[in-house]
Amino acid sequence: MKIISVVDLVGSTELAGTDMGVSHLPKLLEASLSAAKDELLLLDFSGANATASYLSQSVVKLLRMANAGELDRFFVFVGLNKHTKDDLEIVLRLQKMPALTVDFLSDLKNPRGPLVIGHLEPLYRELLDRVSAVSGTSAEELMEGAQDESIQKTAWLNRLAYLASQRLIRREKRARELFFKPVYMED
Repeated sequence: MKIISVVDLVGSTELAGTDMGVSHLPKLLEASLSAAKDELLLLDFSGANATASYLSQSVVKLLRMANAGELDRFFVFVGLNKHTKDDLEIVLRLQKMPALTVDFLSDLKNPRGPLVIGHLEPLYRELLDRVSAVSGTSAEELMEGAQDESIQKTAWLNRLAYLASQRLIRREKRARELFFKPVYMED
């Protein structure tokens, strides 16, 4: 897990406008690439006021790169004030993308769990909640515990794969089966 303080990285608390977002993207990308592959990156916005136009040209582009498989990192937003969080929510909904924010208890190793902001269908939100509640699962385990027996393993696997493609859960191979767990549960 690596914390990226956005204020420290870019040297400003007022993050506004498309031009600033475009100019800060290389710094954010460089900081992201300095982390290990598949590492959890906490984008800490504590003390920052960011506008929708800034967010759409900076961190949302990072998320898009990660979702496209071009940036093997997991991103979680932390320290968002109400206005920044609202603007991020709007941008993500318009772009039909989800992201995670996490509230922490006493330190960064004790998350209360992810809060999804942006666009994510209720079916996937429920599945993400289930994966988080049990600290990970497989399609086989979901199929066996499902109330609706008509949903087969392939359907569960497809749903889990979608969440993984959105970088909302981690995917790992265990023996001959894929296992999925929350992004904040690193190895």
